[in-house]
Amino acid sequence: MKSLLISIIIIITAAQYCLSAGEIFDQAISIEDIDQRIEFIESKIFTGLETEAFDALSRQLLKDYEEQSKFNKIAIFLDKYLENSGGNSSILNQIGWSLAEANKYLDFAVRAAKTAVQKTREISIEEKPADLSPAAWRQRIDWRLSSYLDTYGWALYQSGKYEEAEKALSESAALDADNSETKLHLARAKMKLNRHQEAFLLALEAEIIDDSGDADIVARQAFIGWKRTMAGFDNLKSEMQEEMRQVRRDNLIRTKINQPAPNFSLKDIKGNTVSLADFRGQIVFLDFWATWCPPCLKELPVFQKTHEKYQNQGVKFLAVSTDKDTSKVIPFLLENGYNFTALYDEGAKTAYDVAGIPTVFIIDGAGNIQYKHVGYHEDIAEIWEAQIAELKK
Repeated sequence: MKSLLISIIIIITAAQYCLSAGEIFDQAISIEDIDQRIEFIESKIFTGLETEAFDALSRQLLKDYEEQSKFNKIAIFLDKYLENSGGNSSILNQIGWSLAEANKYLDFAVRAAKTAVQKTREISIEEKPADLSPAAWRQRIDWRLSSYLDTYGWALYQSGKYEEAEKALSESAALDADNSETKLHLARAKMKLNRHQEAFLLALEAEIIDDSGDADIVARQAFIGWKRTMAGFDNLKSEMQEEMRQVRRDNLIRTKINQPAPNFSLKDIKGNTVSLADFRGQIVFLDFWATWCPPCLKELPVFQKTHEKYQNQGVKFLAVSTDKDTSKVIPFLLENGYNFTALYDEGAKTAYDVAGIPTVFIIDGAGNIQYKHVGYHEDIAEIWEAQIAELKK
């Protein structure tokens, strides 16, 4: 009887403990003054909180430290975090990235990022979420590993360890060939190793993927290191990028998946049921997205413009929201003036084995997936139009 009573007390206490942890986080984020919020979180963070609250408070504290340029506190936090069994690789990567970007406490940056990489390499197939196939889980791990290797490589670069940086960044780029930031980091490392021609090509590739960064600056730096003059830069850059774009277009058009698309029946934002089978004979663009997803925010305007151009030409555009909070979907669509067919996900993301968003499947009139695009690229509109033309032949 006594042991039973003790067990009941432990269960009740644990429930109260978890609740108090959640309340602590809610209280923390309600504090508007950043210094007061930092002081509050510092007083609570290492008091034995349950993991979810501990990690959430850690992320907020690190964000506040970075905003206040308190990089010494980020470095101190790393040791305390590891001492208190902190093992979340994304938090370790956050520490590494903050310090590496600030070029502060680089030994701590390298250690945090390296630990994040090591922990990610140790992830096993047994940890796979139920809604992902082994292949999609492997893809998700590779994307995560690529991101952490980029942080690790950049921390090494900032530390002046250029050969080690080049190795880590090369592996990162191999795991995610469409990450423009990694390509630019790798280009900078190669310039330090006097491999300027390779750096120049990487910068051109990065700009094709995303022209919003420092690609042109890096390309110019690499070019002058390679040629010892800026003469001919503009012409060579233009010629080589056009060739790169053409190769990319040809590869993406020629390489088809040709697998049956899983059928689905989903509710649209008006409550109507929409099925893939309804559009047999038409080309279907099926986009998985979310209101909180930064690359989706870049891709959706292109999706809308392509919809406007082809909606009366036998092409149907379906956008499946993967938002858990579906109340955000309609306001988001109205605010942005999107009028493509928006659907709420009820298992389609799992059926299509989507590992990350945005992911767009292009399905032919016979109901077969022919093309798949993950993420956002500057030339995506041109690629989509070329693929539509190919499927209309």
